[in-house]
Amino acid sequence: MRHLTSIVVFARVAEAGSLAAAADELGVSKPTVSKHLATLEQHLQARLLRRSTRGVTLTPSGRRFFDRCQKILAALGEAELEAVETTTVPRGPLKVVAPHCVAQRMLIPQLPDFLSDFPGITLDIECTEQPLHAGEGDFDLAVQILDRVPSGYASLHLAKCPEILCAAPAYLNRAEPVETPDDLLRHRCLVWGKGAVAPWTLDGPRGREKLELAPLARMNSADALRAMLLEGLGVGLLPAFLARDDLASGALVRVLPDYSENTREVRALFAEGPQLSRKVEVFLDYLRPRILPQQSAA
Repeated sequence: MRHLTSIVVFARVAEAGSLAAAADELGVSKPTVSKHLATLEQHLQARLLRRSTRGVTLTPSGRRFFDRCQKILAALGEAELEAVETTTVPRGPLKVVAPHCVAQRMLIPQLPDFLSDFPGITLDIECTEQPLHAGEGDFDLAVQILDRVPSGYASLHLAKCPEILCAAPAYLNRAEPVETPDDLLRHRCLVWGKGAVAPWTLDGPRGREKLELAPLARMNSADALRAMLLEGLGVGLLPAFLARDDLASGALVRVLPDYSENTREVRALFAEGPQLSRKVEVFLDYLRPRILPQQSAA
């Protein structure tokens, strides 16, 4: 790459259409530009430019070489930006995808201090309940509640997300008592997630018990599940960070309190690659220690 400077000069001349204009852009003299072009043409043993009183035009060889040079210089520019990004204050847009409940309860409360500490970053938060599929979606980072990591993504554990089996007092007052997991088979069970059958795993005095439930209703949103539970429509497993305030106020009560329920994970997902961008790194470093305390049950 000892002719890199000459290649840059050639590309500027090809773009500007004249030696004088390229010299002005590069801040060098016109003879210096001519010298670089002559050196490059001698090295390649090919004529790259036709010179006339109206300026310069590319020869067929020059056009092919210029097309390749543009790709190479663009790649070098990206590499330079990445290198600078790792050592300077991060700036620019950061797009984060998350379910509504995660955005509202975990992310947004942290944003005032984060944006104050990193004023060069602008956030674009997209709330969606749709599952992620590899290669789809244009985002820097997704924060999701998961049983397993979808294929095609790298991930980082942020926190555990225990779920609480609960229902509204109005529902429990008119329903049959729930004393063992088997009793749930006779109840209106509400779930969020995918699949026609809802597997609930409960650990209690009789060990681990797994129930294969045919739910009364299924939602793709934990917020929607919470709303249905508060309306007294049934019993369901709700993320602890969503259930905490309702349990404290008595709007919801815990069902089978002697049993421990299912635990999912809050994970950050991002495209597989050799290195995270600096913006994503600082956001994760900031977010991770601050969402851990939110996962405890009431």
